[in-house]
Amino acid sequence: MLIDDRDHGYAGLRLRPPRASSDFPLSREASIVVLFAGLMAEKEFDYESTGKSASDDLARIDELQAEKPELMDVEILKLESGKLIKEHWIAVEHLAKAVLAKDCRPRSELNERAEDKGWSGSSMARCLPGKEIVVMLRKTLPSHNVQLEPELVID
Repeated sequence: MLIDDRDHGYAGLRLRPPRASSDFPLSREASIVVLFAGLMAEKEFDYESTGKSASDDLARIDELQAEKPELMDVEILKLESGKLIKEHWIAVEHLAKAVLAKDCRPRSELNERAEDKGWSGSSMARCLPGKEIVVMLRKTLPSHNVQLEPELVID
């Protein structure tokens, strides 16, 4: 999870890419719910938000939605995302506070994957690594048995 010195954010997640094979481990529906989460959290924090910061996520949702076979109503997935954000708001707040408490560092020190570097034009950012996120979520949501496979950690 990254926030640059201009307050633009990025979360490196493994989601279903458009046109993925049928054996991809994440469904289109689950990926769409996750893609809506940033927008829904922003709206929960500031109901007057335009949602402009979620434009890349919304474009990816459109790509996933356009695939065959057709999905159920995407608005239902958006509502599900909003419900999850509200139910787990304390975890969202804890993660936001943790990443904002980090010092800004040169992005060249943050070990970003090459495909993730285009999220910001700034050279400085705060970083909350995946391993720290898992530790925080385990404490905040103990009943959810939060796990992260080592091969999925982007640090």
